[in-house]
Amino acid sequence: MKSQRYVKVIGAGVIGLTTAVRLLERGVRLEIYSLKYFFIKLSSTAFHLSLEPSNGYRRAGAQWRTHAAPSSEASQWDGATWRHWQTLLQPLLPSEYASVGVFPIKLTEYREVAASPTTPWWSALSSDFKHIHESHLPLGVATGTSMPSFVASPTLYLTHLLNRAKEMGARTHDIRLPSDKGLEGLLAAAKEVVETEGSYSAPPSTADVYVNATGLFAREFVPGEREKMIPVRGQTLLVRGEFPELITKIYSTRGDVLAVIPRVGTGTTVIGSTRGPGREDLGPDERETEWLLREGRSVAPDLFKGEEGRGEVVGVNVGLRPSRRGGARVELEMLETGEVVVHQYGHDGAGYQNSIGSAEKAIGLLGNFWEQGKS
Repeated sequence: MKSQRYVKVIGAGVIGLTTAVRLLERGVRLEIYSLKYFFIKLSSTAFHLSLEPSNGYRRAGAQWRTHAAPSSEASQWDGATWRHWQTLLQPLLPSEYASVGVFPIKLTEYREVAASPTTPWWSALSSDFKHIHESHLPLGVATGTSMPSFVASPTLYLTHLLNRAKEMGARTHDIRLPSDKGLEGLLAAAKEVVETEGSYSAPPSTADVYVNATGLFAREFVPGEREKMIPVRGQTLLVRGEFPELITKIYSTRGDVLAVIPRVGTGTTVIGSTRGPGREDLGPDERETEWLLREGRSVAPDLFKGEEGRGEVVGVNVGLRPSRRGGARVELEMLETGEVVVHQYGHDGAGYQNSIGSAEKAIGLLGNFWEQGKS
């Protein structure tokens, strides 16, 4: 991509920031408008976008454990992220992992019912993929596998991406954008900000290009997305004690996937997460807390043993995943008003593991647009 290319990225969760960094690495100039967290509505007509990744992203699980079906596009995205994180950590000492916010870890996955096929597609990512012998499985588990994987600290990783973007020249904005004037109105407001501040301007006769990585916010201003975007409520617990591995359990009778996710270096572990499609209540649910603790003890009993206070709940977090009917939307749209938008949202709870592959698809769409001489 040529150095004069210029893009405004709206949304700086893991999807927006990953795409921003990958564009910058290709010489594209950038403005970033940053989301504070998944769903904060200040009024009926405006949303606040703020450069404070620590304020809400603690709700994210931020681990690599794929949900994707074999041969699906999402499986390609997840595989790309696994390989990228492996490459990211290779030159680093363990003491340096915190500088990028990603940590290698053993992933153990249990299933109530045997999977088909018994050897999943992601086994090809690592020669250390293993099936766990039945004698080592917890009660109520039919099969288990293990492989090398990764967990991320949401705060550290998003800060790493944001700092990397700034180092490469991205300009960032902490503003409110309107949601009551549709997509065109929101883009016009974003453009006005950079013109007022004297930021970069698009070269003459070049289309204004945007990446819309606004997650669940997209339903507020993108035509047709109110019916497609589905908030999926998830509740997690933060408990004392840092478990040494990442454990997940797949249930046959409910939509939840239990995950025991260490927050490396903090002395704490996340146990999550429940799944409530269409629910938007953000208060803790005591029944879900009880279920998470019960199931957490069943798959990671050592987390609740040892020194006093270990396994004690120190926080209950509730967030809304940006799910979408038909799956994530990564698609280029040319508006009648002349703007070009790559929509990139609806990744549900897979944003971190989708992030690199999703970014590469978005960048490919922009590359094709530019190469065709339409800008």
